[in-house]
Amino acid sequence: MKKSWYMFILIVCALVLGGIIADHAYGSLAWLGEGGGFKIDPSTFSITNVISITFGFNFYVSIAQVLMLITAFVVYYKTAAKICG
Repeated sequence: MKKSWYMFILIVCALVLGGIIADHAYGSLAWLGEGGGFKIDPSTFSITNVISITFGFNFYVSIAQVLMLITAFVVYYKTAAKICG
């Protein structure tokens, strides 16, 4: 159980840090901010005037986030046994 939480924390940190790096990459490192994704535009379903439900989804991944995820996996496999026992 400890190892799963450790991996989860590493993945979240990698995605956040990669997003920050991608947002602030300028000049010769601007390629780190490049990426791709897809989205499902929000659509609203109304059932009379009582219930209204809106669904939407947006997914975008930059090169910096992919590199940070790879780094997180390497760090996990190198340190999980020492940290989690």
